[in-house]
Order: sequence, then structure tokens, then C-alpha cells
Amino acid sequence: MNSADVGKILAATSTAKYFIEYGGFLSNHVSHGVIALHRLEASPDHIQRFVDDLLPKLEDTNSDKPDSRSFEELRGQRVGYYSLLQHYDHLLLDIGGDVEKLIREEYPKVNAGLAGSALHGTIHLGYAYAAGYKQGILEGLAYTYHSYRPVVSKRSMEELSHFGNGNTDILSVLKNVRKKHDLFYAMQMGSEKEEYSSLGLGKFQRNVCYLLKEKGEVLYDHLLSLKLDATVRNADGELDPVQLARRLVYWSTMIYILAEKKNDFFLLHGVTCAWALHTIIPILRKLDGIVGLRHYVAVLIAVYIAQGAPALTSELKTCDVIDVKGEWDNIVSQTLDTCTDEHCYKLVQVCREMAQDAQRYGEDVNVYMQAARNVIEHGFFYE
Repeated sequence: MNSADVGKILAATSTAKYFIEYGGFLSNHVSHGVIALHRLEASPDHIQRFVDDLLPKLEDTNSDKPDSRSFEELRGQRVGYYSLLQHYDHLLLDIGGDVEKLIREEYPKVNAGLAGSALHGTIHLGYAYAAGYKQGILEGLAYTYHSYRPVVSKRSMEELSHFGNGNTDILSVLKNVRKKHDLFYAMQMGSEKEEYSSLGLGKFQRNVCYLLKEKGEVLYDHLLSLKLDATVRNADGELDPVQLARRLVYWSTMIYILAEKKNDFFLLHGVTCAWALHTIIPILRKLDGIVGLRHYVAVLIAVYIAQGAPALTSELKTCDVIDVKGEWDNIVSQTLDTCTDEHCYKLVQVCREMAQDAQRYGEDVNVYMQAARNVIEHGFFYE
């Protein structure tokens, strides 16, 4: 299937016809799955079968809750999605259809709230940008704004500017999180309060909402303990957002495969969200990119806590494959033959693409290969 045909499918299944959510709080993944399958070189029939299987689950545009409040007042209210979409469409027209400029100017305004709707706004945006899908870019921005959930904290910008200057590597940061037994008890109790239970969200998203609003200082304590070494810095020692974005995909993938709970559904979202950010970071201004990645790391820590902070004790297996390309071809073939879920397609697509340059960036290709096998061989773990 060529890009033009993919574009036709994306246009026919956009949120102009199907609402961005269904079943109360589940996100519409059609475009992500179509784009991932195309990047995995799936056949036209396979892509169409995927679409045909998913569409009956979706809801029409009447599932939106129209709201007459101003654009500013609608941020994070999870209503008025089509008003938000229209707002971004008008902005794009005003700048002559320059989608990169739109992302550069508007995504930094919503990035702090990327945790909303289980990170799907940013995932939607990144996949759309990777595919050159203009409507999807508008949808991703609107959905991130619609579901905006920031970390609430009294930390100053000056304090947060020390991001990366800590003394602890990412895996040790998460091991330290596991020691906070009182935090998990508070989350279990707090997320059941009326403020969160009334949101109509699943347990994971309620946990995240609680952590972001009531434990922001704890999240930032761990965030600021993180050490970012010279591999993600330029010659002057300053953070390089493009290098850091790639490293966060790698770290997110490593956390996903090391977790004792095999194929953790929400840690998987950390991988695809990191990849989505990786696609758009190069077009952002440097400081906006660094701040955006800082928000992501804080959310990744929150996601890890929300999933019960699983021990990172699974074995990282060594890959002794001689024909690496052939092995990836086998993994993709097995994915397309046995998987029907778009999350599986996306994880394998991300890992295959990242593995191509792994050695160049000092990454262990086994991390990506094992993650791809993991999603194929194990059912999703939700909680």
C-alpha cells in the first residue's frame, strides 16, 4: 500500500467521522495502527482488516460534549473536542498551512499535560507527524489540550532547570521509588476519592491523576535526582534535546522489558509516547524540547508508580543472531501473523526502527529485539 492509499484510509477514519474516544475513556487508535502497519510494510488487505475490525468499536461525533466556554477555559475539561479541533485548524490556516510551525508554537503550550488520556494525545500527534498526516496533527494537539493533566508543584522554573544534574541513573531512580511504601498506600486510598472516581476513568488513569495533582513534589524529587551524562549533552555540556529524546526511547524500552510484570500495558505506552516525542523534538526550539522531555520523565515516573512500581528484575537476554535483518523480518512476520492489537504493531514498529541505529548511539540492540518479542509472546498485563 502506497502513502497515498494510506492517506485515504486515514482521511476516511478520522475524527471527523469517529470520535477521539469510545467506551467512556478509551482512545481511538485507528490512525496509530494504520501508520504503524504501513511502516511495518503490512499488505493492503491486512491494514484494511485491522480497520474493519476496529471501526465497529468506535463512536460517532455525537459522543463529544459540546461546551460554549472559551478555548482557554476548556483546557483539561475533556469536553468540546471539536471546538478545540476547529481552533487548531484556524491557527494552521492563519500560518499558511505550515504544520511544523504549528507544532513548534502550540505543542509547548500543552506538553505539560501530556499524561492525560494515558499519553495518547502526544502519541497521536507523533504518529501523525511521522506520517505527514495533517488532520492527525490537529487531532493530536486538540486531544492533548482536551485531556490536559499537568504535574502540580510549587517548584520554580529555576529549580526545574537543574533537570539532569542529579547523581542517579534512571534505573536507580525507579528503584528508589519502590522504597516509598507510604506513597503507594496514599495513591491507593487517594485515587478512590470522589474527585477522581467521578472522572469515569480506569484505575490506572485515576492513579496518575492523583499522583500528578497531589504528589507532584515527590515526582519532582525523583526527577531532579536523575543524572544525564555526556552522551546526551553537546560540547558545552548543555543538554541536547534530540539526543536526549532518543535516549528516553531506549530507557523506556528497557524499563518495559525489565519489569517483572511481562508486557505491562501502560509501560508499553511509555515507549510509544517517547518515540512520538522523538519524532517531533527536532522541530521544537531547544529549550522547549528540553522542557518537554522533562515533563515526559516526570510522567514516566508517575506511570511506573501507578502500575505499582514493578521490580525491574527480568533478565536482559543476549541476542546471538547472526542475520539481524533476517531476525527482524521474522519478528515482523510473526507480528503480522499472530497479533491483532494496534499496541503490538506500534511496539514492534518502534523497536525495529530504533534498532537500526542502536549501535551508533551506544545502545544494546538486544533491548529492542527482546521488547519486540515480549509483546508478541505475552498477553498484556494491565494491573
